[in-house]
Amino acid sequence: MTRPTELVVAKMHGAANDFCVVAAAPPASPDDATLVRALADRRRGIGGDGVLFVQPEGTDAVRMHFYNRDGGRAGLCLNGSRCVALYSVLEGWTADALSIRTEHQAVGATVVERVDRRAVVRLDVDAPRAAPEWIAIPGGGRGARVHTGDPHLVVEVDLPTIEGDFEAAARTLRHWEGLGPEGANVHFVHRGADTWTIRSFERGVEAETLACGSGCISAAAALAESPVDLRTRGGAVLRVDPCDDRWALTGPAERVFVTEWRP
Repeated sequence: MTRPTELVVAKMHGAANDFCVVAAAPPASPDDATLVRALADRRRGIGGDGVLFVQPEGTDAVRMHFYNRDGGRAGLCLNGSRCVALYSVLEGWTADALSIRTEHQAVGATVVERVDRRAVVRLDVDAPRAAPEWIAIPGGGRGARVHTGDPHLVVEVDLPTIEGDFEAAARTLRHWEGLGPEGANVHFVHRGADTWTIRSFERGVEAETLACGSGCISAAAALAESPVDLRTRGGAVLRVDPCDDRWALTGPAERVFVTEWRP
């Protein structure tokens, strides 16, 4: 597919995890990841934690291709999926219930509440591939390895730790050889009075993001509670409802603006 000389790009976010959304085919080759990096650049581009290329597939489904900010592919992005569900409804491609086909799985999505360009979206996703694997981690303690399409490490910590220098601690674990050559997304969780607090360090972004949907699924698997409310760094609360082989993740999505981009 020949890429147009000008792209229409929607800036969207799901719980402050932000994306550039493009109604077009994904880059044709790895070399074209330069487009992704240019769009996601926060100083010279539109800015985002990632880029979503979206195409309609009939009247009740869309195809989503997710790229991290560094131009690398990832199998699943649930905050991005909520944004894509809202985008599809706002574009008139589908009704409020639709299927989102990703690299990893088909995600069911329902826009349950919408006011103009803001919505609450419920996703139905496959349960994690296996039970959490608890392992000893550097510095003492243990963490749970969970795979949701991408690898995650969930560590329960005390209040001083989760309020401290999270990026430094998480970066060390993200590159820890015990997690294999690709490493993992790293999440610290802390139990509060009514909700858990979660902080997330994501591969491809290589920094803390303000929310990670698949990280919340991973945390719920590790914590073995149902349902689980997790307050993200961006302030939003994401709810995970584990149920047999399909789990639900509910949270906000918003279209911030639409603009034109000339590569």
